[in-house]
Parts: sequence; C-alpha cells; structure tokens
Amino acid sequence: MIRFLVNFQLFKRIIPSFIKRLGISKINFTYENIIFKLDLRYLIDRRFYLTKNYDNYKIELFNNLINKFKVSNFLDIGSCWGIYSLRIAKKNPEIKVIAFDVYEKNCLRLKEMKEINKLNNIRVFSTALGSSKKNVQFSVNEAYSPNYAKDLNGKFKINISQDKLDNFLSMKNEKIAIKIDVERTEIEVLNGSKNILQKNHCFVQIEYLENFREKIDKFFQELNYNKIVYGKSDANEAYFSNFLTQNDINFFN
Repeated sequence: MIRFLVNFQLFKRIIPSFIKRLGISKINFTYENIIFKLDLRYLIDRRFYLTKNYDNYKIELFNNLINKFKVSNFLDIGSCWGIYSLRIAKKNPEIKVIAFDVYEKNCLRLKEMKEINKLNNIRVFSTALGSSKKNVQFSVNEAYSPNYAKDLNGKFKINISQDKLDNFLSMKNEKIAIKIDVERTEIEVLNGSKNILQKNHCFVQIEYLENFREKIDKFFQELNYNKIVYGKSDANEAYFSNFLTQNDINFFN
C-alpha cells in the first residue's frame, strides 16, 4: 500500500519522510527474485524500496551489453551495498562481479546478501581505489548515509587504506563492463586503472559532474576511447568504450 501511495504527488514527500522517522534498520524486500536486506534509514534504500526504480535503465543497459557482447567481468567501483552487483550477478550467472566500496558496513551487507541469494559470482573488497597506495580518510554528514566521500570533511569519519585498481587486478584481453561512482574522486580512480583500461576491452559508465568533465574527457581521449551517448541517461553520467561504437549503443537507445 505504501509503495502504491508514493506514486501520487501528495504522498511523494510525506511517505519517505515518515519512513525515515520510523528508523527501520532491517527489512527484507524481494525484487527480481533477489532478497534485499534494506536499512530504510538510508536514502538509497528508501528510494529502492518505495519505487523499485533505482537506476533501472543503467542496470538494463549493462545487462543488455553483457548479453550481446559476451562481457565476462563487471567492476562495481563505488558499489555502496550492491544494488548493481546483486542484480547484474543474478541476471548473468556466468559473469564475474567485483565490487569495491570504502564503507565496511556496505561491504558486509553486500556479502550477507550474496550468501543469502547464493550469488557465488560476486567478490567484495572494502577498500578505497585511487592513484596511489596510502591511508586516506572519508566522511559523511549524516549518521545513516552510506555515501562516504573524501572531500566532505563531514562529522562522521572513517580511515581506510587506498590502492590502485591496477594493483588489485591483473587482466588482459578481457571484456569488462565498469561502473564508477566514487563521489568526485573519479580522476584519481581512473589514473590508478590505466593498465586495466588499456589492456582490456572495456565499457565504462562514470559519474560525470560538471567540474570534472573536461578532465574525464581528456583522460579517455588519451586512451583512444569513444565517448558514447545513451539516450536514456542523465547529464551527470557519461559512457566510454574502446571496443564499442555509438552505433552499437544506438541498438539499445
């Protein structure tokens, strides 16, 4: 009933606010034959629970590309608690899913859901990815936010080790789909991923905030990647590939 009412304009703000005040930290929610362990204190969880429409078009694009072009690996960089990883792993049982997130509680929840749903094709790493190996600090401003960022200087802080993706993975001539959502550290992550991006056939979806677009475009141009327009996407994301063209993506637009 609650998920039905939220479709009406009158209830769109009232219901999420009411659910947040209830402080529901544990609830099971089944979608696409996956059992999700949600914490409705989190904004992302509430959106997913109420609408079932959290980044659906992006996940659909990945699933289509994985199927059509026989992609063998999916890297979920900035996985949060795994809404991409779980759905893509379930839909594509042959693919290898590797998830990275800085917040240990996100990773523990993803591991729990992986076990409950018997998704043995997911590996999870609680670590920060960047351009060098060092210790770093991330923070958030709200107690129940899972979206820790390096540049916030927020009230709630965590210290974590950082390393380059190139030090974690050694792949060559693989087809890899990559999602990068790392709260304004995209360039750092890319600079630590050059070997993976150069030695494999990759398709990358990346958060594309205005202040960083020029640097992101230049990075991919130097690696001879195509910039691709996906008709359903919004302004704050971009797509790049070194083996797909615009015509390949037009098939899904």
